[in-house]
Amino acid sequence: MNQSGFSKRIISLSGGGLFIGLVALVLPVWAAVWSFVPNESVFTTIDKFEIKNIYLPAAGSIRLAPGSDSLAALEDAVIWSIAVDGRGNLYLGTGNQSTLYRLNIRNGKLQPVFTRGEGEIFAVLAMDNAVYFGTSPSGAIFRVLPNGETESLVNTGESYIHSLVPGPGNTLICATGPNGRLYRIYPDRRVELLFTAPAAHITTLHWLSPDRELLAGTAPGGTVYRLEFSPASALPRVSVFYDTPLGEVRGIVSSDRLVFLAVNPDSESDDSGSKPVVYALNRDGIIKWQWQCPESTVFGPVRFGGQLLVGTGSRGLIYSLDSLGNAAVFSWRNEPQVIAAAVHNRTVYFGTGNPARLYRFTGGYADSGYVSGPVFDCQVPARFGRLDFRARVPEGTEISFDSRSGNSEKPDTLWSSWQPVHGKIASAPARFVQWRARLYSRFSSLTPELERVDLYYQPVNRAPAINRLEVSTPLESEARRGNAQPKRQVSFDVQDPDSDSLIYQLYLLPEPGTNWLVLKEALTETRYELDTRTLPDGWYRLRLVATDQPDRGPAALRTEKITPPFLVDNTPPVIRELKVTGNRVRWIVVDSSSPVGACRIALNAGNWEPVEPEDGVLDENEERFDFQLELKPGINTIAVWAADAQGNTSTRQLTVSR
Repeated sequence: MNQSGFSKRIISLSGGGLFIGLVALVLPVWAAVWSFVPNESVFTTIDKFEIKNIYLPAAGSIRLAPGSDSLAALEDAVIWSIAVDGRGNLYLGTGNQSTLYRLNIRNGKLQPVFTRGEGEIFAVLAMDNAVYFGTSPSGAIFRVLPNGETESLVNTGESYIHSLVPGPGNTLICATGPNGRLYRIYPDRRVELLFTAPAAHITTLHWLSPDRELLAGTAPGGTVYRLEFSPASALPRVSVFYDTPLGEVRGIVSSDRLVFLAVNPDSESDDSGSKPVVYALNRDGIIKWQWQCPESTVFGPVRFGGQLLVGTGSRGLIYSLDSLGNAAVFSWRNEPQVIAAAVHNRTVYFGTGNPARLYRFTGGYADSGYVSGPVFDCQVPARFGRLDFRARVPEGTEISFDSRSGNSEKPDTLWSSWQPVHGKIASAPARFVQWRARLYSRFSSLTPELERVDLYYQPVNRAPAINRLEVSTPLESEARRGNAQPKRQVSFDVQDPDSDSLIYQLYLLPEPGTNWLVLKEALTETRYELDTRTLPDGWYRLRLVATDQPDRGPAALRTEKITPPFLVDNTPPVIRELKVTGNRVRWIVVDSSSPVGACRIALNAGNWEPVEPEDGVLDENEERFDFQLELKPGINTIAVWAADAQGNTSTRQLTVSR
């Protein structure tokens, strides 16, 4: 059984210790343990978790997430972009009213700087004591001057301004769509076309080497281009840095050695169910690793504290990736999309969509947080034992646990309330159970680290189920050939819903009768050979009793099943009144228990010929036969062979002179 990183193991509990996976027949009671160790399935079933201020990795220790606070709640739909100027003011580009906000971090004052009334601001750039931003779908670029005034800089003639970065020589480089053009804007407002991509949109820009190597991502097509600038040439030399198999390059960032690409499938043309991917490449464009995001969309990543942080939609999750591509849930916001990000002075800012909110994360840990695992199904009502965990808890930090239980798959008002766990779980017996871990720290530099949780429970014992109990009978075709089968094969199929070890007893009842005879006790195999030659002819029933006593001891449960009556007949039929009148031979075959199954006749050691009874049907214990033979002059030997329905046979001969 596996649920979101949870596994079930069977263990035996004894007074002196813990033995995992050992079957000890002397132990009367078995318990189960629900163990949690984070793994990749955590991400695919994240909706089953509830977390707050928790860093939840795919592998490793759960710990407190960096502390966060909410800086602004806007009436706009989306924060598309964030920039920080030299004074520490945040500029927020939003949609769908094309409003640019300025937030003074020191006093928390938020005010609109510019609004167009419709459209989006996808790109904001703080450079040289000014702030630049582009509006879409008007394709215009504006500048906020140091005195706070806003002026129109240029109109590119395009519809979309996707990205703005500083260019060589105090220029501005602008990525646009839907014609895939990259422009350079000079201080005197001259606009120069640098590059036209085959794709409709140049979506994102990133300097790999300032003023020398610029990376440009596109959509659709998902290609990243490398533009190399040189004083010797007015236009850059363009080459393909990496051609992704997906549709939209959403963001590019780099470290000293690696380049990270956040790429989405093309939603309009990709019907393969592809997921977004974060690629890590060296500076030559060779992949070092890649991570498939379980969410529907990735947005522009940022580097923070040695990690790569990736905002996603549509569940408001921020993931972190280390230098090897190991992933963790960094934060879970209430808003469905985490779109924009910026880092300044060891603080990372995130902007969300639907609705637009601004959050700040510092480098220190939050003072508290909690994680509740998925609801666990014990399959049957169970009693709960202790809750153990493995963790590192530095002085000044703490971990505590709660539990709750109920009999519905989703917790509701009929579930028990959360109750503190002090070694033993106090929640009432139930089929479903859930635990919650609370993490605390008095110091922003310390966090407890939770590695594993083991919840012990004792499920209600369920009786084994006998699915099949059969006694073989001779095949009709074999019986007609006279192949008796006095040894009957008894076979059965028994399943225990708790996977307990089983032991069986077989009983035999002659009919009519009430006293069951013991055939076999302590049978461990699911088959038995019954030799009927030791039994008188007659009708019998078998009874099978199955019990989980090897694992359950005195608390064992049993179940039984009885076969329909079956016939034991080892006595051959009798051939009577064999006589010849003229050329006709007449005789009677009688069997004490079974119908006559077949009859044959042979003359003078010739071939056996099948004979039908006078009434044409072999269905009685007594059948009469009349057969014409061509007797030869002299001595004739007549042989009659008969078999009953169980394959028992007999033969009789008659000598006649002509």
